[in-house]
Amino acid sequence: MAKSYEEWCRHYGYDPQSAQARADYQRYLDELATLQRLAGRPA
Repeated sequence: MAKSYEEWCRHYGYDPQSAQARADYQRYLDELATLQRLAGRPA
């Protein structure tokens, strides 16, 4: 299960208002979904 945006920002020290945080969080979600598909789990 993916971390919420707020949890993810706190964990990695991102400013939740930054464009970089939003872009990196989206990449995290995309990569997590890919890994879950490869492992045969629903995203």
